[in-house]
Amino acid sequence: DVNEGASAGIKKLGIDDPLDAFPIHGVCGAWGVISNGIFATRSNIARTYGFENDAVIEGNQFRNQLIAVIVIAGWVSFTSSLIFFPLKYAGLLRVSEEDEEKGLDASEHGTKDVGGLPLQSMGYEKKNSSTTNV
Repeated sequence: DVNEGASAGIKKLGIDDPLDAFPIHGVCGAWGVISNGIFATRSNIARTYGFENDAVIEGNQFRNQLIAVIVIAGWVSFTSSLIFFPLKYAGLLRVSEEDEEKGLDASEHGTKDVGGLPLQSMGYEKKNSSTTNV
């Protein structure tokens, strides 16, 4: 499916997204917008907008949905850069390497276990990662 393909793709590119936020919100969201242009029918347009038009037949509905995805991606990129670039240059975007190695559960929350189980028993021991932190 769309999410699994996008998730596998970013992993193959070495992008660190442990929660799969981009595949879920970015790729699946874009598919949701574009699929409206692909699967739209005249009757659904009439039901939604209260009038019929030839947008589906002429391909305008798909074009409009595709333009919407491009505009949304541009807007998200622009507004995100206003937040993330200043944080990066101020040194506030990432935790220290020491905290990263120790684990954020321990460094941020003061815990060495999850649900009474040691973090090591849940697979959270120190590992050499082959992914790139972006």
